[in-house]
Amino acid sequence: MQPAALLIAATLLASPAAFAISDSEVCESRLEQLEAAIESLDPDGALEDVVEDLKDQAEEAQDDGRYAECIAIADRALQQLNAPMISQ
Repeated sequence: MQPAALLIAATLLASPAAFAISDSEVCESRLEQLEAAIESLDPDGALEDVVEDLKDQAEEAQDDGRYAECIAIADRALQQLNAPMISQ
C-alpha cells in the first residue's frame, strides 16, 4: 500500500495546476466582492465615487484580459472600503 500512496502523492505534487485558480476567476471573484461592498455603502458618500471609479477600471482591465491588473485594482478598491478579502 505504501507504493500506491507514494504514487498518489507524487502525482498530486507534479500537477499543482490542476488545483490552481485562474487569474480570470480571481478577478471575477474580487469584482463580485467589490459589488457587494458597494451595495452596502451610503449612496451619497464621496468614497463611493472613488470606489466606483476603481471598479470601472477593474472591469475594463477584465474586459481587456488584463486579469492581474483587474485583481490589483479591485483589491485597492476593497482596501479603500476596508472590506474583507477572501483569499483565493
